[in-house]
Amino acid sequence: KYFDKIPKSSDYYFSTLEEKSWAFVRKGESQNAIAVTQTLVNPNLGGMVGPETWLVRGLSQLKVCDYPAVLQTLKSFPIEFKTKSVFLEKISLDTEVDSVSQVLKEMSVRTLKAKDVVTINKFLPRNIVRDEKLRFLLTAETVLRSEADVAETLYAKSLQQTGLQSFFDRIKNQTNLRRQMAISSSQSRVKELAQMELAEIKKVLNKMKIIEVEVIQQVNIAERLKSSLKSEAAIVKTGTTGSKK
Repeated sequence: KYFDKIPKSSDYYFSTLEEKSWAFVRKGESQNAIAVTQTLVNPNLGGMVGPETWLVRGLSQLKVCDYPAVLQTLKSFPIEFKTKSVFLEKISLDTEVDSVSQVLKEMSVRTLKAKDVVTINKFLPRNIVRDEKLRFLLTAETVLRSEADVAETLYAKSLQQTGLQSFFDRIKNQTNLRRQMAISSSQSRVKELAQMELAEIKKVLNKMKIIEVEVIQQVNIAERLKSSLKSEAAIVKTGTTGSKK
C-alpha cells in the first residue's frame, strides 16, 4: 500500500517497484512479483534499474516452475549488465569520462532528475543524480568557485596597492586549494558509486548462478519422476500452457 504511494515521477520509482516485488515474494505471491518486474526489465530502461530486479524475477519464476522464463532471465542478465560493468570499471579507475564530466557539469548548475540522463544512464552509476553526498559536494564546489573568482579579483586590485599583495595572494591560493579539494571529493564519490554498483552486480551474479543450479536440479528431478510413473501419458495441469519446452 505504501509503495503504491510513490509517484512515477519520483527518482525512486524503480527502486520502489523492486522492493514491492520482494514484498510479493515474501507474501508467497510470486506471480505478482513477476508482473511487477515485467515493467522493470524493459530494454528502454537500461541503466536505470538495479541488478536485483533480475534476481527477484528469476527467483519468482523458479517458484512457479516456469523454467523457460527462468532461463530467459538468466540469459538476459549478462546482456544487460556486461556492457555497463565495463563502463563502471573504467569510472572506478578514472572519472575523466565524457558522460561523467557532462553530468557533473550539469549537476553543478541545476538539480537533475533521473529522466534528464536517461540517454546516457547506461554509462553511469545509476544513483549518480540522486546521491545526496555528491549533490552536497557539487554545491560546495560551486560556492568555492565563486569565492575563488572573488579572491582573484581582490588579488588583482591589490597589485595596485603596496603591502597587500602577499595577504590577498594567500587568500587566493587557500580558496583555490579548497576548491580543488571539493572537485577531488566529487570525483572520488563518483568512483565510489561505480565501485558500489560493480560489487552489487557481482553479488547478484553469484546468486543468479544458484538459481541456475536449482533449475537444472529441479528439471532433472522432474524428468526422473516422470520416467518412474507407470502411466505413459503426460498429465497436464489445468491452467498451464501445455508447452513441451
